[in-house]
Formats: sequence, C-alpha cells, structure tokens
Amino acid sequence: MHGTVFIISITVALVISLVFGLICNSIVESKKYPKNNGFYWGFFLGIIGLIVCCCKPHYYDTYDGKMSLGNYNPNTLTHNGSFTQTQNTNVADELKKYKEMLDEGLITEEEFTAKKKQLLGI
Repeated sequence: MHGTVFIISITVALVISLVFGLICNSIVESKKYPKNNGFYWGFFLGIIGLIVCCCKPHYYDTYDGKMSLGNYNPNTLTHNGSFTQTQNTNVADELKKYKEMLDEGLITEEEFTAKKKQLLGI
C-alpha cells in the first residue's frame, strides 16, 4: 500500500515538474534564449521558475544578431524621465561644437546663447 502511494506521488510530482518545465521553456524560447534554458527553471523550481521566466527580458536583438540584453542600455535608462546619459553626451558634444564655432568667430555670442538655451531646454 505504501509503495503504491509513493510511486503515484513521485509520478505526479514528475508530471507537474515536466509541465512547468515545458511551459517555462516555451516562454523563454519566445524571448530568444537558447534551447532548454527555461526548462530547467520550470522543472526544478516550479511556480517560482515560471515567475522568473515570465520576468526575464528578451535575450538579444534579432536585427544585429549579437547576444545582448534586448533593448537594455544602461546609458539610456532613467528613473525619473530626465535626460539620459546618451542625450547628455550628445548635448555636451553639440555645446562644445558651438563653443568652438563661437571661439573661431563663425557665430555670434547671441547665436551661441540661443542655441545653448535650445539644447538645454531652458
């Protein structure tokens, strides 16, 4: 009697683990991760693995074929919607260019000030 219950329990646990593994694998493959990467999460961790797989970002961008983290770029992410680092770098480069033009006498002080206000959003 105890042997039969044990075998049934193990069989049910394996079936549930396989189901979680297959679901997680399907989710992760849709996000372009390598084959069977999500299966292990679901098989060994069950519902926790499913949550992890659902929260994972896309693995890489298909247009360049590089293995990077999707659209994640630490230079362009902000928490408060302010200028991003990439935009600040571009603004700084633009200001530098206009300052050089001012120093060379190609533009006037008023033109430089107007452009600086425009770039800084003042």
